[in-house]
Amino acid sequence: DMTLMSSFSYTQQSYTHQGWLSTDQRFLYFNDEEDEQEFGHGTRTYIASVSDLENPVVMGYYQSENTAADHNLYIRGNKMYASNYMSGLRVMTILADGQLEPHAHFDVRPDSDSAIFYGTWSNYPYFPSGNIAISCRLEGLFMVRDPQFVPTQLADDKVVSEEELTVHPNPARGIVRLSGMASARSVRMVNLVGQEVRSWQPVPGLEGLHLDVSDLGPGIFLLQAQAETGTVQTVRFVVGR
Repeated sequence: DMTLMSSFSYTQQSYTHQGWLSTDQRFLYFNDEEDEQEFGHGTRTYIASVSDLENPVVMGYYQSENTAADHNLYIRGNKMYASNYMSGLRVMTILADGQLEPHAHFDVRPDSDSAIFYGTWSNYPYFPSGNIAISCRLEGLFMVRDPQFVPTQLADDKVVSEEELTVHPNPARGIVRLSGMASARSVRMVNLVGQEVRSWQPVPGLEGLHLDVSDLGPGIFLLQAQAETGTVQTVRFVVGR
């Protein structure tokens, strides 16, 4: 019973292909597989603000000096791993404002950056070791590793942190107590459609912090706490009647 919540378009749209949410789910990064070929510009990664799922807004795009067509991209922590066909794996740092900054790359076809559909098709950056698999249409499989890889900076690896945010009581009707996470850079509460209903920034020590949720209507909510390292812990809790 899926329902269309919203839709949007952007300039020089050709073949919208694939996208991935940032770790905090505020931004959607997506690619257009044929715009480089059709319009002749550099490789573009589009950025949309999706904090309000009913009103997404395209913020703009990051454009590389390369002219290769882009394909699948994935996000791990504050890094985006994009397979851009002939220009290879392009790794970007996601900045605090959602913009992108080049970090590293591995060119699987250094002979050309043409906007054709050969080279790297996809990649897998989620191994605990930090190794990255780069798959290609004809060139084979490459395994690479970022020498600056730091596991504690990753937001989606539960194995890198023993801290696990919990909420008591759960379900709740008034005051809840947080435990399991010593501190956080920011805390926000969202409903199940991704709408932010409350946020705290900066945040005092998180362990033992009490939050008043008595003014919220009954429902299911997600509490997300982001540590200084970038690690995000999410806990689901229910506000009862």
